[in-house]
Amino acid sequence: MISAQQLISYSQSHSPPIYRIPNEVLCQIFCFTLWNSTRKFIGKLVDVAPWRLTHVCQTWRSAARGYSRLWSCFTIHFGGHHDVASLAECYPLLALETQIQLAYPTPLDVEIVFGDRLVEDLDHIQLLLDLLLCHSHRWGKLWLHWTHDADLCVLSCIEGRLDQLHSIFLDAYSSTGWEPEDWPSELTDLFADAPRLEKAFITDITFYAPSPHISAPWSQITDLRIHAASSFLLHVLRNAVNLVECAFWEREITDDSEATEPCGIITLPSLRRLSFTSWLDNGLSCIRYLHAPNVEYLELHNHIDAIPRFLQQSQCRISTVKFFAVHSVISVLAHLPFVTNLEFDVVRWGPCYVGVICGAFKALAHSSDLCPRLSFLRITRPRTRSDSDANAELAAVETALCDLLESRYHPNPDANRTLASLATVRIANMAFSSVGQKRVDSLQLSGLDIQGFQPVQSIGEDDQFQTFPP
Repeated sequence: MISAQQLISYSQSHSPPIYRIPNEVLCQIFCFTLWNSTRKFIGKLVDVAPWRLTHVCQTWRSAARGYSRLWSCFTIHFGGHHDVASLAECYPLLALETQIQLAYPTPLDVEIVFGDRLVEDLDHIQLLLDLLLCHSHRWGKLWLHWTHDADLCVLSCIEGRLDQLHSIFLDAYSSTGWEPEDWPSELTDLFADAPRLEKAFITDITFYAPSPHISAPWSQITDLRIHAASSFLLHVLRNAVNLVECAFWEREITDDSEATEPCGIITLPSLRRLSFTSWLDNGLSCIRYLHAPNVEYLELHNHIDAIPRFLQQSQCRISTVKFFAVHSVISVLAHLPFVTNLEFDVVRWGPCYVGVICGAFKALAHSSDLCPRLSFLRITRPRTRSDSDANAELAAVETALCDLLESRYHPNPDANRTLASLATVRIANMAFSSVGQKRVDSLQLSGLDIQGFQPVQSIGEDDQFQTFPP
């Protein structure tokens, strides 16, 4: 006869491995199921993680309820988008209260989306807002999306209570356009007294929405994304002396009040990663006032005529540059003697793509003074079209590219060479003619690591709070 204890021991030894995972590991796995801000869920709160995890078994329920971080994310849409149920059914007040309690003491990640609201939802919206706002002292991250500026006024009560807030993401989405002066004046100082604020993303992830002219503890900010006129940009940058990462888009000047006043050089000693977008020429761009001696990573978009001056006065040792730009590429390359990684994303360059990219490739192929330490090249180009003009463009680009690869790749590097050897090449939509493919095959056989890759199709899939690739 087999004893009961033997049966229990046998059952335990043959149970599925998932039941033997420690709770600490299990909860880390649970975190990957959370619905984050980049995947907009419209439906019932209790139909997604972490609530659904508690319905699997007692072990999972106990583990999930004991891990506060799992309950710390809140995304609430105050809009008339709830076709599956009413707002009260989507966000039961009791469920929200329970989740806030289970999240203690972890700081709360709160996303509030103000949309076109239904009259029958107004009372429940007020209850939800009262509950969320009374816990604003626990907010760690805040995503704020709005259509009507009047909706924002309910936030006035949180001013001075944002003790744990370290990241903000502000996004105005309006079909009629939105201007910085539309931000309610009574909320100008909403984030001015946030002692832990470090990340301020005050435009949407595609820089479509201009940034509101808010006050913030700029000297604390280490990571900034902003879309504004030069005058406001200079005001922010002059005070944000501890920036480490910064992405800014200069708006076109539409009013004399937005014109940049002459000012002295602004030094940003901690800045390591910079993304710059502008439609302004060299005489108007605020970047001509910046001195950032420690920048290592640089992204450039659109008109970049002012960049050579910035590089010359900063004397920084940039190692990675990514071009989204369409002008002055070669003049910028001439100021990058330390760059090792070079990237061209030409998908959105338009008709000027061929001339600019061919010119850059030819210059790199024939000049030992341009990027002498280059070892990594990455090119994201459009998919091949079938018309004859596209074939002619492709032939010109691939010829210039193959010339560049052959001139910069050295199978047996010599220590006495002034040029470093290319080691790695990545090309999106890598399709060559038969002649070009033979040249590429020859380079691969001689040892060059050249491969195709699949470009990311959408922006911000991983995290809206990430300015640059990891």
